[in-house]
Parts: sequence; structure tokens; C-alpha cells
Amino acid sequence: MTEETIKKLVSDYERIAVGQDSFVKYSFTFKGVNVRVYFDNFDNSMQTMMLVLTYGGVSFFTTRNMKNTYIEEIPKTILFRILENNSTAGFFKELEKHIMSSTPHQCNADDGELTAAMRNVPNEKRNVELPFLHYFRKQPMSDKTFHRLKAICNIDNDTLWAIKKRGFTIVRTDDISKRKTLAALLKENGIKK
Repeated sequence: MTEETIKKLVSDYERIAVGQDSFVKYSFTFKGVNVRVYFDNFDNSMQTMMLVLTYGGVSFFTTRNMKNTYIEEIPKTILFRILENNSTAGFFKELEKHIMSSTPHQCNADDGELTAAMRNVPNEKRNVELPFLHYFRKQPMSDKTFHRLKAICNIDNDTLWAIKKRGFTIVRTDDISKRKTLAALLKENGIKK
């Protein structure tokens, strides 16, 4: 995602979002797939973009690192709709175009599409796919979790390494009332950036 698009997301968030349980939401259709983009700047050091893609009764939720255009483990029924030349680049180009040319809506954490999509995240993926930081658990972070968090979170590499070296892993939640900022969690656990 370009810096210009990220600036627009932040600007829209600052202008529209009201309260800490609020997001901006962009909606459009790409090749028959309903696309919902949620942007959250509660923790401006770790901005969160969530995507909900729906097609033919299948819904897919993912939290995205805004610099990453690769979507892992997307259901094939949706993937085949958004691929162009075996790439999702066209989809992400259209997503950015839509963000730049439209006015989002303000929505809260109780947005029906978002909550339903988060509820459907399989248990084995909840700790890394869910959008909000909850706490650090004293448990070694696996390499797989480290790389997954790097791919989907906007947490810099040095910070993730510092968390991993101290023997912690990150626990995430879909409950917005339990979320914390990255800075607060680092401070609570005595980790310096």
C-alpha cells in the first residue's frame, strides 16, 4: 500500500472515527466479491487493516500488514475470483483506488459483518488472525508465529525480535474492550524498543 493511501486512511480515521471502539469502513465489489475494508488507528504505532471478503455464501476474514499484498489461506472460491495472472496485485490496486476515491463510513466494533467474520476464524488461527493486541504470554514465540505476525501486523522487525527474545508471544483478541496498545504492552513487560 502506498504512503499516500496510508495517509488517506489515517486522515479519514481522524476525521470520522469517534471513540476507541470505532473504525472507518470502505465497501466495494471486485469481480463479484463483496469487499469490506476496516481501518483502525487506535494504536498509531501499529495501524490495523482488516478485510472481509464474501462470495457465494463464503466469508473470509484477515488482518493485514498494509505493506503486504499476499493473502494466505484464502478460500479457493474467493481466491479464484480475485486472481489476475495468478496474482492478487490487481485486487490490491483496486482496493487502493477505492480507498483514495471514496468516503468511508464510521462503524463500531459491533458491526455485524465484522463480528460475524471474526467469529468464524478457526481456533488454531485466532491468536494471530484476530486484530487487537491483548497481552503478552510468557511462552516462547514459535518461528511460524513470528513470521505470521510479521506478515499481518504493522510491528517492526526489531520490536518483534525483542518480544521473542524475552520469551513472550503475543495474544490477540476480537474483543475491542480488552485491547491494548503495543507501547503499553511493551512497558508492562519491561521491553524496550
